[in-house]
Amino acid sequence: MSTITCVLLSLASAMAATGADGKLTQADVQHLLNDHVQSGTTVGMSAAIIEGDDVQYFNAGKCAYSSDKPVTESTIYEIGSITKVFTALLLADMANKAEVGLDDAIDGYFPNGITPPKRDGKSITLRNLAQHASSLPRLPGNLFNDANMLDPYAKYTSDKLFAFLDGYELPRAIGSGYEYSNLGVGLLGELLARRAHSDYPSLVRTRICDLLGMSDTSFEVPAASQDRVATGHVGVAEVPAWHMDALAGCGGLHSTCTDLVRFIRAQMNCNESPLCPAIRTCLDRTNEFATNSARTTVTLGWHVTETKSGTVYWHNGGTGGFRSFVGFDRERKRGVVVLSNSKSSVDDIGMTLVKGTQ
Repeated sequence: MSTITCVLLSLASAMAATGADGKLTQADVQHLLNDHVQSGTTVGMSAAIIEGDDVQYFNAGKCAYSSDKPVTESTIYEIGSITKVFTALLLADMANKAEVGLDDAIDGYFPNGITPPKRDGKSITLRNLAQHASSLPRLPGNLFNDANMLDPYAKYTSDKLFAFLDGYELPRAIGSGYEYSNLGVGLLGELLARRAHSDYPSLVRTRICDLLGMSDTSFEVPAASQDRVATGHVGVAEVPAWHMDALAGCGGLHSTCTDLVRFIRAQMNCNESPLCPAIRTCLDRTNEFATNSARTTVTLGWHVTETKSGTVYWHNGGTGGFRSFVGFDRERKRGVVVLSNSKSSVDDIGMTLVKGTQ
């Protein structure tokens, strides 16, 4: 099932479950989180609601099934594919500074001796990668050749990435349709790092996180913060953390509710941020691309869904034992963050909180 289909089904169930006209109270939100924990859907969950200048934090459950430590807004979670929004923002920032072009062909970014995928004489562009319009598959075919399935991306190096892409035959025309691709956005991160003569984690840290004061957002959690790291779960079974190498740009980040509030606030009101030009480029709907849903498009990084309560920019994420959701309505200045240390989707809660009514 596609990422968009999952979210739209969650949105439909959330609206059905919250059919009354009353505005969600703090008690209602806390009940939503408590219910997911008490029902066994998740072990721990942290959420935030941003309304203008106000932020409310909510927490339920604990950092691990085997622990009594409660989760807080400072608990560190794997955020999975929310990383893709950071990769797109990095692309927009580099494009606005003329370091790359949004419509640059990826050919000039590849290592010597590697033949980039083409179709009908056309090359994939950086924009195509950010918008899931490259015709690349969701995952590279050689990802699982020698992978530990409990940590499948850990040994996937750039050599393996470019070996897969070398002469790969695209199954359909570039730009002919939306196909969600971890490979495509992971490749985008790798190519941007190569162009900047850096590594991808360093680019995200120096060009995004440091500027927004997101000190707890990283690809490798420092030793001093390990006591705040949540453990992932499938049901109540604890599972190993995920690590990413060449495809870090598609899902390798860890973060907290507090840090992601800073990130969402910057999206809704970027006037005082040095990243404002890049944020505006990512949110610009003149750059949007159609998806496989009539209600949803994709800009640079963000999915945009039309709901009865407004236009919602959003992205979700998932790793082996975590699920996450961030979203916001620019008109109503309402944003949400939902983080969970279990494999069950939190999209229903995320969309309910964006809507803000019960």
